[in-house]
Amino acid sequence: MLVGRFGEVRILNEGMRARYTIVLERKLNGESYLKPSVMDGHNGEQYMVCCPYCGDTRFRLCVSYLCGTVVHEAGQEIPFGWYLVNCFNEQCDTRRFSEELKPYVVRSLNRIVIDDSRGKEVEQNKPQELPAGCVSLSAAPDFVLDYVRNDRRFDPQYLSDTWGIRYAPESSHPMIRNRLVIPIYFRYVLVGFQTRQVGKPVGDFPKYWTSQGMKKSIIIYNWDRAKTLPALVITEGVTDAWRCGPMGTAIFGKKLSVLQARLVCSEFQDKTVFICLDGSEESDMNKTHERLRSEGYRGNIVPVRLHPDYDPADYTTEELHRIIGASCEKF
Repeated sequence: MLVGRFGEVRILNEGMRARYTIVLERKLNGESYLKPSVMDGHNGEQYMVCCPYCGDTRFRLCVSYLCGTVVHEAGQEIPFGWYLVNCFNEQCDTRRFSEELKPYVVRSLNRIVIDDSRGKEVEQNKPQELPAGCVSLSAAPDFVLDYVRNDRRFDPQYLSDTWGIRYAPESSHPMIRNRLVIPIYFRYVLVGFQTRQVGKPVGDFPKYWTSQGMKKSIIIYNWDRAKTLPALVITEGVTDAWRCGPMGTAIFGKKLSVLQARLVCSEFQDKTVFICLDGSEESDMNKTHERLRSEGYRGNIVPVRLHPDYDPADYTTEELHRIIGASCEKF
């Protein structure tokens, strides 16, 4: 994006990571806040462009690779600020042009999250493409539609229109061929997909397969839609989320990761979270509750207890919503 806005970009310290500390700063009114501060001489990778605001032709406008990233500290999401964008011509003040610069230097859709609990940077998922030859689920062969409609009790048209589910009739990859294809979007970017066996698994083939390179532990399925609602439901798998409807999300397993919990805390704070894992996963439901609280979630957290032999997808949507509603009354 820098190239698109400024033309030529020169890279300093290519591939090097910055070193930083978290410092306590005070505003003029005495209010304190945490701020990440890059250590002198350890700036890491930087991008030099010609500043368009002062007529510079010597690549004096410097943008740190950290600009637009966040660090988690003490349960807070702390952004690296605009001091990481600086023109070295003394008469130039880039802060005056921050709003114009922001779309080009802040990686808002694919930013890096710095996970202090592990001491390393976690790169967000890169965009992917769906397998070639996929067709809309509503256009799939009759045996596929029968499986979805009768075995799984889902309306194929609903899955196609609302969730974008497709079918791959042909593929050289055995984990894609003759399977449902489930697009995974995060921050409105296709970051991967899962495939689901039609019918019961055959041989050693797994029921679900996840596209290579997609990091499940740093995203939540259906996040972009669910986070806009007053309540969301955390479930294990994508079919469970489908059964819940628009407020359904999936964490791709039984355990809520640290980064998934921090995502909920930073972008869904002070609302209501329902935890609706498989009926037999009482201990994991408690751990999910504890993780959200430990990461600083202040809103309501409501456990939804199902029959030990049932998953959310085993119910109809109406049945599941009744159970969720009853959980609110008990809470």
